[in-house]
Amino acid sequence: MPRSPRSSTRANIAELVEQYRSQQELVRRFLGQIQGYVSDSNSLGPLIHGVRARMKDPEHLHRKLERNGCRAAVNGRQTRVTKQNLLRVVNDLAGIRILHLYPEQFYKIDEHLRAIFKEESLTLVEGPIAKTWDDDTRNRFLARQIAVAQEPSMYTSVHYVVGSASQVMVTCEIQVRTLIEETWGELSHSINYPSPSPDSSFDDELRVLARIGSSALRMVECIQARHGRSVAAATGVVGKKARAPSRAVGGSASTRRSSASPSKKRL
Repeated sequence: MPRSPRSSTRANIAELVEQYRSQQELVRRFLGQIQGYVSDSNSLGPLIHGVRARMKDPEHLHRKLERNGCRAAVNGRQTRVTKQNLLRVVNDLAGIRILHLYPEQFYKIDEHLRAIFKEESLTLVEGPIAKTWDDDTRNRFLARQIAVAQEPSMYTSVHYVVGSASQVMVTCEIQVRTLIEETWGELSHSINYPSPSPDSSFDDELRVLARIGSSALRMVECIQARHGRSVAAATGVVGKKARAPSRAVGGSASTRRSSASPSKKRL
């Protein structure tokens, strides 16, 4: 007797999750490489406040495949996930998050990341895409020719997907965001993941927090410009009262490396 579509889908998901379990070492190895490129970069070092890394939990992959019907978005198109393309089209099995302080630092980070991708023969599968809801932020990115995607949830971050140069391509999602955007993201994730909060008021509160965060980022820029604490080497932007160069943003290299230790949290 043939299996029902539902039971067939469940069996397919179980096979995909098992395939992921059997290939986790490939994902782990690629994640470690990307993390090393970022954390050990002398160019990125002064720009970055912290780096976080993680691999997707197999149970979370199972839920994702259930939600999406064994399909994944690749460059805006829905693609059926198979055992053969799993590591390529499910592009958040490995994830790196880069945190920085000043909004203007992103453009230098982007420049150095692209140089790393080229130097290490990594494929830029997707991005950078700035996910944002704020009109001013969106216009800034567009002015620098960074693609944007509207986020009704008021989530804000810039996403890249890079692919390995190995025979079996493995992809890794890289997120770049400010510390203030990280606060919003972590709060949302702690309550809305893996299942959305049933309390509708939480979404309203997140919207309020996003607007507060946007205002806070404007204040960060104003303070930096007004008091001129020199981050010119890191951002290319000199404050109105620029002084002699001070300690690089993000502390010493050893501090940055310790912050780059793999995290179990989902990005």
